Amino acid sequence: MSHGPFLLRAIALGVLLVADVLAEDHRDNGLRRPVAARIMWSKDHEADPEHFGDVLVRYSDGSTAFWTRGGGCALPGVSPDGLVGWTHGAERNRTQGVMNNTLLIARQQHVFATIRVDEPFIDEWAFGDGSAVVVRSRGPHGPSTIQKFQIPGGRLLAQCPGSEIPEKAPDWARPFLDR
Repeated sequence: MSHGPFLLRAIALGVLLVADVLAEDHRDNGLRRPVAARIMWSKDHEADPEHFGDVLVRYSDGSTAFWTRGGGCALPGVSPDGLVGWTHGAERNRTQGVMNNTLLIARQQHVFATIRVDEPFIDEWAFGDGSAVVVRSRGPHGPSTIQKFQIPGGRLLAQCPGSEIPEKAPDWARPFLDR
């Protein structure tokens, strides 16, 4: 009974698995990498949707850590390469609540980009192509503004109204158009 083809496939699979593990180690640069983030009111209580709290990050090794203290954070996100972002607000609109018009981007718990938008409420944002973020913000009423910012640095690269006709909107803005 010959095990030649089976053995060759098993060796090839082992090489692929080892290569995948080595690639993961290279991406992490020896550090645990953020893979998810959520908003918490305390260590044991997740914030209700659309409420503010602190950012809790889950790492690739399963451990967690708070990246903020003092609340005022919402809408956390994690990029494929481990950047973590969230909106922050400290001032209150008398009828609409906390104005989260600032987006913070951090790597390994160190904020390196602070992006302020003109509208008082960021209601959606996402990491773009690795060198940019796209932010949709709005006032208490009316259409939104969609802006693309460079990271690091926070320089405004482009913008368009959220009410733009989809066929006329830039590709990067289409997922954020007012629905």
